[in-house]
Order: sequence, then structure tokens, then C-alpha cells
Amino acid sequence: MIGSTTFGNTSVFESAFSSRRQLAYIPTDINDPNIAPTSNAAAVSALMDFINSNDDLSDYKGGIAPRNIANDDWYSRFDLKITQTFPGFLEGDKLEGFLLIENLGNLLNDGWGIQREHGFPGNATLYGVSSIDAQGRYVISSFNPAADNDSIIVGSSLWNVRVGMKYEF
Repeated sequence: MIGSTTFGNTSVFESAFSSRRQLAYIPTDINDPNIAPTSNAAAVSALMDFINSNDDLSDYKGGIAPRNIANDDWYSRFDLKITQTFPGFLEGDKLEGFLLIENLGNLLNDGWGIQREHGFPGNATLYGVSSIDAQGRYVISSFNPAADNDSIIVGSSLWNVRVGMKYEF
């Protein structure tokens, strides 16, 4: 789970100056009094299944989930650099050889050293609202099953080996 759970992009809450970061209301159940009965029943059912299985959200049923209630997984990696200096061909010259392995853990095990995160700005779009009915209830139009999915940041998750030399004179 990421930092904040939000409504999907909808004109119901947005204006020309909106940042599209409206924190989502977390329903109590499929019969929540703030959810319109004209909502997409399959979306509401899937939403409630997701909320009930999510420890971060289930505590906020019947209210707005606060911002930044959860974080992406920790990420760690380790690099290894070995250098050796040799005398050069002339007096005062030196030759330095090196081996650099970036993200050694990922080289040893492809499950290590992987950076997973949600994109900026760290919001999970939980469900879409098409309108608000005459009684002020949300009309839920869709549920985003990928709300808690993250992606692998490829550049920092791959291992890399470099071998080189430099000669100083």
C-alpha cells in the first residue's frame, strides 16, 4: 500500500485548479448509507472485498482515510568495489585496476535488491465516482483492482558489473 488512498479522476470533485488528490471515503459495507444504491454493484462488492482484506484501510471504515497512512516497502542494496594499484612503467606512474559490482544482492538472487514503488505523487486511486445523488451519496462507477500494485524501478533494481583500469603518469 502506498501513502494516500484517493478517488479516481472525476469531475465530481475536481475544478480547473484541482490537483486530483482527493482522499477517498472508506465505506463500512456494501449497504453503507453514503453509497448510492444506483452504484455499480460489482464495483462496490470488489471495493469492499479489497477494504476488508487491507489492514491499512479497514480501520477507517465510515470515514476518510487520512493521507500517508501507509508506505512502500523498504529498499536496500549493496555494492562491492575492489581496487588494486600497481606500479607503472616509469617511476612515479601507477596503474589502478578495479572491479565494481552494483547491486550485488540482485546478482546473487533475483529476488533481492528490487526497488518497488508507486509512481509520484504516491496516491492509490481506489475507486471512481460518477456523481453524487440527490441525497448526497456517492455513486460508485468503478473499482481499481490495481490500487495497491506497484512497479519495479528498473534502473536501480538491476545488477551491473564494471571492470576498468586507469593509468596515472
